[in-house]
Amino acid sequence: MAKTSAEKYLEENFGRLTFAKALKAERTTAELTQQELAGKIGVTKQAISKFENGSDFPSAETVKRIARVFAMPYGSYIELIVQDFAEKKGFGIVTVKSEETQKKKMA
Repeated sequence: MAKTSAEKYLEENFGRLTFAKALKAERTTAELTQQELAGKIGVTKQAISKFENGSDFPSAETVKRIARVFAMPYGSYIELIVQDFAEKKGFGIVTVKSEETQKKKMA
């Protein structure tokens, strides 16, 4: 699948979008501190810090709570986490599309 010009621009200037980058961008756009987000989703500030620096990944239940806070599709975050995890484990960059994403493209 060919990348859009926007995807190419982002990748060239900011690197690949990761869950860590997406979470931090969502949190700062919503003007929430790490502590405030942690309180909203029931984890510690330290957990948010680890998610945002890419050293840890949230559980599926935590991802659902994050998605609710930011009114984002759960599948979008899961796609990023799977890609990040695969890369971290040495599989290189993989492309993952959730069933949710597939349905949107077909509509």
